[in-house]
Amino acid sequence: PQPFTAEVLRNTPPHLMIGGYAGHMWEMYGMRAWMAAFLTASFFSMGYELERAAGIGANATAAIVAVGGFATGLAGMLSDRIGRTRTVTLVMSLSAACSFAFGWLFGASPSLLLAVGLLYSFLVVAESPVLSAGLTELVAGRYLGAAMGLQTLFGFLAASLSPPIFGYILDLTNPQAAARGAAGMTEWGYAFSILGAGALLGPVCMAVLRQLPACARMANGRG
Repeated sequence: PQPFTAEVLRNTPPHLMIGGYAGHMWEMYGMRAWMAAFLTASFFSMGYELERAAGIGANATAAIVAVGGFATGLAGMLSDRIGRTRTVTLVMSLSAACSFAFGWLFGASPSLLLAVGLLYSFLVVAESPVLSAGLTELVAGRYLGAAMGLQTLFGFLAASLSPPIFGYILDLTNPQAAARGAAGMTEWGYAFSILGAGALLGPVCMAVLRQLPACARMANGRG
């Protein structure tokens, strides 16, 4: 059998799957961490009292996050039919598009924000089990625990960095907030776009992985 260093630490295909997972976690945790604040600020800018805006924003966020639970099973079934890499590429490209667009909807009607938010949340979580399943198909069983541990390590490292970097970009692009407080937080597009930029790591990693022979080991040869 291959030693641990060759099978896990120096094995490019698992690294690419782990890279895709890091991009997924970057986008998902950044989006979930800031969704309630974004919706509250948006509703507040439309004239809602702050307390009411916060209440509606919290309830809408709960609904938006909850819908993601239905996505993982569907993405898993899709990946069995068309392959892991194609599914991850499709879903993460669409979720990245949502990230690039969502912040610019600040001040839009609550119904539009909820509709787009539900789609965004559905897509942002969908590929999670596909990335994990793909990793199990790329690593020998005797080292699977270590490989999954590395995936978790790099995934949650990305997840821990994403929200504060989002906040930094938000401050950088809203200098008026220093004088106006919450009412000055009106530019959210750039911060959400940072999430989309990170999510694009997934399709890039999958494009490279599809060129490698090991890709055929996933999804019964579908990649």
